[in-house]
Amino acid sequence: MIRELIEDVRELTQDQKVYQQEMKEIKIENEALKKENAKIEENMKNMEARMNRLEKEYTKNNLVISGLRIETEDKGDPKIEMENFIEKNMGIKIEIKDAIKTGEKLYKIKLDNTRDKEEAIKNKNNLRNFKERIYNISAKN
Repeated sequence: MIRELIEDVRELTQDQKVYQQEMKEIKIENEALKKENAKIEENMKNMEARMNRLEKEYTKNNLVISGLRIETEDKGDPKIEMENFIEKNMGIKIEIKDAIKTGEKLYKIKLDNTRDKEEAIKNKNNLRNFKERIYNISAKN
């Protein structure tokens, strides 16, 4: 009976050594995963910062003009409508890269450069008395 107990203790000791070795391997793997996770988190932060910079750059030269119901012969092409309207009613010539009619009285305009955007904002007061309507040019950054 003592021999059986001694044998059981040897088996338990041997099993305990195997479990300890497995625990060491799991700890090493866990540390490696923590380091990998930290690298992934750092990459995500960098990507988010880059996306924010790109988004800001993309919208840097955008204008939103609201309260505007344009009726011209160029129906269908908001870019031409907006270029004509701005030149005629604001007295400035700006180059519009793209114009999107986002609502009945709302236009989003992408300009070629910041100078044109600043010029439009500076001259937005020219629209205040236009057909007794209120126009709002706001910069979207």
